[in-house]
Amino acid sequence: MTNTAGRVLPYQVTARVSYPKAGLPAAVFRTDGPPTLTLVTCGGPFDSATHHYRDNIVVSAAPISGQAERLAEPSNDRDTSTSTSAQEPW
Repeated sequence: MTNTAGRVLPYQVTARVSYPKAGLPAAVFRTDGPPTLTLVTCGGPFDSATHHYRDNIVVSAAPISGQAERLAEPSNDRDTSTSTSAQEPW
């Protein structure tokens, strides 16, 4: 991820969990605690009667310690137009 000042903020995926739509925990939307990047998207089987996917997929990522400082100063010889990709532990 890159912030508005152009600073690269690398994150690493820490979890991928599937929840039934009715069972999506409120904790997914927390605003306290350590920094976390959370992506919620549709997944699971597609219900053609309702035109919706049955589940939500929640992917969580945490900042990679020490990496933001190393990447804070963009250099002219490195492409900073793309975000740092996260490893996929699942």
